[in-house]
Amino acid sequence: MTGRHLKIKKSMWYFRIVCLIFLEIVSALFAMIGIFKYGIKLCYYPFYQDTQKVFELPEFASEFVPQGLTYCEEAEVFLISGYIYKSNESKIYVVKPDGAYRCVAVMRDDENVLHSHSGGICENGEYVYLAGGNGKCYVFNKSDLLNDAETKIFITGEFKTGNTASFCYADDKYLYVGEYYYRFKYVTRFDHHLTTPCGDENNAVITVFALDDHEKNGVKKLPEMGLSITGRIQGMCMTDDGQLVLSASSIFQGSQLYYYDFEHVLEGPRGSLAVRGEEIPLYYADFASLVEKREILPKAEEILFYDGRIYMLFESACSRFRYGALLDGQYVYSMQHEGKKQ
Repeated sequence: MTGRHLKIKKSMWYFRIVCLIFLEIVSALFAMIGIFKYGIKLCYYPFYQDTQKVFELPEFASEFVPQGLTYCEEAEVFLISGYIYKSNESKIYVVKPDGAYRCVAVMRDDENVLHSHSGGICENGEYVYLAGGNGKCYVFNKSDLLNDAETKIFITGEFKTGNTASFCYADDKYLYVGEYYYRFKYVTRFDHHLTTPCGDENNAVITVFALDDHEKNGVKKLPEMGLSITGRIQGMCMTDDGQLVLSASSIFQGSQLYYYDFEHVLEGPRGSLAVRGEEIPLYYADFASLVEKREILPKAEEILFYDGRIYMLFESACSRFRYGALLDGQYVYSMQHEGKKQ
């Protein structure tokens, strides 16, 4: 064997060694990622045990940031609202239970998209309501949004809510519009920072409007009452056994569901709140009426209650955050509501 052949053979041997080392390193990295992912998911073991995946969020890895979630029973579709990161263009996804979806742009008029940190979404009767994140609630015709041929929906009305309008919820009687507070980044009005009768520090308010088909936008112009709530709240729903459920989320405190006995809230002490020059009764959701607290996945957004289950939406897997994909945060989850503890 010539010297040249020996050099080639030796070079090939070195190349194989380098390749093997590289493969070992890559394998070790994948193993570490797998262990890391498994370890993180293990922290949320109770959540995964109690929930089931409903469907994968549409285009979850895009720049769309999901915020709001509701269910339209008559059409059997979910509505997911949110905004495009950086541009703040508002979007609504109409999603079937099997995950098929249609994306709808929210328009001010024929040429102008709504630019807003759009939050929660809910519907009642002929109306759909979108919390604008800017102190306003926007109104749409439900029939337009549910039209399979539509890729745009136009605002038919708007009204001021008396708070920053981060999330919303509607039942048969009322439209609830709430706000998100978190330290210095997401601030609320000073008169919304209250010490409750039991000593809790509440920094946000839900304004509650009576629904009325004879009124413009389907609601009374002024809220009928207010609810003082804790900070970090991203969404709410009411259960069939009279519990008010609030979803809380922040970077350092994770996400939780807070369950309150709503009858106890309304029977407890009350104050007053000024909204557009009018005084309305103010009730307190605080520790005195808290019945349960549950830990859920990070970056929780709006929730809904339907057919005995609580549905949860998360924003952690979108391109703005990404890490949520390690926790399967790209899914809408549902959990059986256990009802009041005896």
